[in-house]
Amino acid sequence: MKKLISALIMTFMLFVSVDGAYAAGDINTQVKKVKIEKVNLNKKEIAQLESMGFTLEEIESLSKVEYNELKDRYTNLNGEKVGISERYFKKTRDQVSEISKEEYDAPSIGILGGVNETTKFRLVLNVTKIYTSTGSYTGRIQLKSSWVWKSAPIARFVDVSGLSWEQNLSYVTNSAYNVYKCDGYATISEGWQAMDSPTTYGSAFKVDIKATPAPYHSGYTLTEVRNNNSKNTYANVYGHYVHVESPEWLSNISVGPGVISVTGPSADTSWRTDIGINLP
Repeated sequence: MKKLISALIMTFMLFVSVDGAYAAGDINTQVKKVKIEKVNLNKKEIAQLESMGFTLEEIESLSKVEYNELKDRYTNLNGEKVGISERYFKKTRDQVSEISKEEYDAPSIGILGGVNETTKFRLVLNVTKIYTSTGSYTGRIQLKSSWVWKSAPIARFVDVSGLSWEQNLSYVTNSAYNVYKCDGYATISEGWQAMDSPTTYGSAFKVDIKATPAPYHSGYTLTEVRNNNSKNTYANVYGHYVHVESPEWLSNISVGPGVISVTGPSADTSWRTDIGINLP
């Protein structure tokens, strides 16, 4: 009996340590799955979220838990948009191509489950300077990378969503926040502990794409940074999405200025969008 208990304990310890960075307890306390229930917001609340880089489409799909957390995050704050960068892609089993917004918006034509099946993907980076409600600049800059699979991707494994920045910017503690939505539910991850690859130059989260063929998988990653040297006047920031196309275990995520890569899967596709910003 003692040998059996010891074996079970060793198995549990191995399971906990596989991901390398955090114990399971840390992750479980930071990640939650909630049902998306419509939130009724007034014009002032909608305007505040828009100033922080949220589209009306995103605002209309907020869960109550998500909105309450964003409300706490943005108490007595407003945003000033610095820039936005959008890219659109078409993905088949055999190739990826960048497309126009018009082609992305057009109805998709494909054979469900067939070799010609096509799905479209959108990646948007929003950069916002954060001010107090009285108009004083906080010194913080919010980076928000939003993504949408217009229809379910052909490969549905564990993808990665994230942000990166250059060396003259520093991460604002506890500002990382990630949301994935599909089939009426939102999976929310927040804080330094929930990140799968916290580094000096970026933040990255695993996105466990649900096996369901339901259309419209979407999500976003938020992080705040600040200028770490008053002599710095310019920096590049990046929004990332890595689509994993093979079932091997995603063992590691590497983050650096302008790059997020994964180790483990034998096939993946990386997309990036970027913005250059003037630093106050």
